[in-house]
Amino acid sequence: MKRKYYLDNIRSLTVLLVIIYHAFYLFNGVGIPTGFSNGDGFWMYDAICTFVYPWFMVLLFLVAGVSARHSIEKHGKREFLRERVRKLIIPSTLGLLALHWISGYINIKVGGGLEYMPSLLIYPISALSGTGPLWFSQTLFVFSVLLVVFYNRLNSTKLDKLCERTNEIIIISFLLLIFVGAQILNVPVISVYRFGIYGVAFFLGYLFFYFENIIEKCVKLIPITICGSIILGVLYFWMHFGKNYASDEVLKNLVTNAYAWFSILAIIGTAKKWLNKTNRVFNYLNKISFGLYILHYLVLTVVGYVLYEYFAHVPVYAKGIILLIAMAVLTPILFWLIERTPFLRYFVLGIKRRKNEIQTNN
Repeated sequence: MKRKYYLDNIRSLTVLLVIIYHAFYLFNGVGIPTGFSNGDGFWMYDAICTFVYPWFMVLLFLVAGVSARHSIEKHGKREFLRERVRKLIIPSTLGLLALHWISGYINIKVGGGLEYMPSLLIYPISALSGTGPLWFSQTLFVFSVLLVVFYNRLNSTKLDKLCERTNEIIIISFLLLIFVGAQILNVPVISVYRFGIYGVAFFLGYLFFYFENIIEKCVKLIPITICGSIILGVLYFWMHFGKNYASDEVLKNLVTNAYAWFSILAIIGTAKKWLNKTNRVFNYLNKISFGLYILHYLVLTVVGYVLYEYFAHVPVYAKGIILLIAMAVLTPILFWLIERTPFLRYFVLGIKRRKNEIQTNN
């Protein structure tokens, strides 16, 4: 099967967007608690975070659904699930114990919780608190297990024929499923675990956006989806800018979800039309994007703590730029080091052996 480069490029560019988002979100001024923010955020950073938050993780789950179908059809259910355990569960469990407890420790310290915590509990609670963006891996694993359990029903001839008959109106009307998903299965307090909308996106990717005829229809819809995204985005900003963009009030709103869905369709269509290619830059990004996603939050918390603790006088807009540059430089270096460290690379990245080691052993 011919490789779909546009999916790789969407994934890699979205990971970069996640990194930019986290650099600006850490010192936000809209009321999202991070421990590092004094509520004096820079309006431009808040605007960027508000702009991307409704759709960028939904897009990642949709692309993950498409990738899951490629993988399970190529390797089978058992190998697919084994690979998911290695790449999703190992980094989000053993990785917490091996490395990400550092992020948790810093978060607890900044929040003032260390002085009230028994010494014996500091490490395990730090590990649990260091999850950060690894919630994505944990959530994706849940959907992967459901995929294996219901594999036969999800791969029926009737569903495939339905996909063949899916037209542009139906693709846009999937917004209703996205909207309903946003209303349900949201974990209280921990707002990132939105199993409803992310599950809908994952299985829409698996069932529908795996097929090229659906993607080609997204290309045809580009003028409509771009215009719709702009109009709905302006309305969304007018209604919600300055509010906590991660709150139920914002995320469950119909306009928010319509803006998200039109933006996702516009990105898929434009990526298929103009980014279905590869070059040295995209090859490099695709190679390291998973590692960047796994490791960037550790760099974020360490550098963010230094800025918060020792450079409180530095303006927020400068902190955001410093943090972004630090992550851009230090995260690839950290990935390079861990990838070359036995055991640690398996615990943190789910990598058993590097390619050159495999070739040497063979």
